[in-house]
Amino acid sequence: MPEEPIEITLDTIVLPPDTLWTDQFAEKVIDQSVSCTLGGRMIVQQSPINSGRPVTLSCEWVTLETIRLLEELRDTLGAQFELTLTNHVIPVMFAFQAGVVLQATPVIDYPDEEAEDKYNLIIKLMEINV
Repeated sequence: MPEEPIEITLDTIVLPPDTLWTDQFAEKVIDQSVSCTLGGRMIVQQSPINSGRPVTLSCEWVTLETIRLLEELRDTLGAQFELTLTNHVIPVMFAFQAGVVLQATPVIDYPDEEAEDKYNLIIKLMEINV
């Protein structure tokens, strides 16, 4: 029995099947601050991080048409989306604190853009609690 193709989506936008979550295992799960008292004793405080995990996606051969759709999502203030990866759904929003959240580089640089032109794309999101 043939395997079903993996569909990766952000909201309703289908991303290439070879999309990678590049920082999936680079999450910070505990925040820590260290300070010293006037007497020289170290104070360490820790707390769990329950949301905000980075979700950076790297995609190749994305059409300009898809990038324009992603720009519409990006430009929606405070919007939250569902990212579907393989067999699980992650609630996300764009990670504007990371700077540029959509970075597209043309595979071949043509002087006139067309909807089917191909780009390599990096999408910066963050996981949220809903």
